[in-house]
Amino acid sequence: QALAEMLDKYLNYTPNEIGLKQEGREAITDALISGMGVLWTTLDRETGLVGSKHEPVENIFLDPDAKRMGDIWWIARRRVEPVWFVERMFPKTSEGLVPNRKSNYTLPTSQSHEEHIEKSTSQDMVVWYEIFSKMGVGLRTKDAPPELRELIGEYPDQDNVFLAIAPGHDRPLAVEDWPAPLF
Repeated sequence: QALAEMLDKYLNYTPNEIGLKQEGREAITDALISGMGVLWTTLDRETGLVGSKHEPVENIFLDPDAKRMGDIWWIARRRVEPVWFVERMFPKTSEGLVPNRKSNYTLPTSQSHEEHIEKSTSQDMVVWYEIFSKMGVGLRTKDAPPELRELIGEYPDQDNVFLAIAPGHDRPLAVEDWPAPLF
């Protein structure tokens, strides 16, 4: 009884605290425009609460072989964040991470993009992907390259894995096994 009451209070508190109403409205608008709206459930960075945030549909990639949601073997989410933030999230594997998207900072006409990346790294952005898989790290796909096995290392036989990758980076940012299916 006490646990049920505690969960009741928590579940009634969190929607207001994390702005679920506004996030839901954005997902509904996205669904009306594109045919799909997404609320991504995760730990809220600001409050430390578990909640759902709207994720633009163009950032979500689903297993193209699945006929329905229950048949999905993997799902991925594109993220665009400052390089320094990604380095903070993955300190052991992000060494040498290079920005692959410039921020909205407008370049002075006398400065090239390369000079901007060299001189101003505080807000250079990196596009990276979170991949949640029920089919391992990708070695079971039809056209998996042989060098992938060397790059991934110790996780080739795990079924449920989380991968974080940044295109152009020489290694995965994260490869973690999960004890149970994620979706």
